[in-house]
Amino acid sequence: ISYHIISYIVTFSTTSTNFTMTASSPAPSPPATPTSLRPLTSPPPPSTNNSTYTPHLGKSRQYWRDIILGVNDGLVSTFLLVAGVAGGGLTSQDILLTAIAGAIAGAISMAAGEYVATKSQNEVMMGELKLEAMHVRDDLEEEMEELNDLLGKIGIPG
Repeated sequence: ISYHIISYIVTFSTTSTNFTMTASSPAPSPPATPTSLRPLTSPPPPSTNNSTYTPHLGKSRQYWRDIILGVNDGLVSTFLLVAGVAGGGLTSQDILLTAIAGAIAGAISMAAGEYVATKSQNEVMMGELKLEAMHVRDDLEEEMEELNDLLGKIGIPG
């Protein structure tokens, strides 16, 4: 089963990154129903005979951390900026202008930082996918051992 999982992961990864790879190995033949495997990005449909199934948070779950961090940072930094200039004796109009300018500057800064961080993370991920595809192509046995170790760590026998 490990061979089929890694083959599927590599096939899915390589097709989504615009490069191809052919794996040749003396592994067992593929399962009779290869459609039972799904891409890593889409969760399996809920079972009709198991009423306790709880679906995952979905595709937006990766953004929750960023949303919460951004809102918290925006509120705290704006509050502290307003508190600081209010303590300096500025007029109400000056305090309001400072708050608006600080909020806009903070939003632009957070957006730029998130863009750069996400772009860098994606570049690293693409490099890792290419490297893993080369490892599977060139060192399939070692990758199978690594996969078995990883599956064993989460309680799935290889």
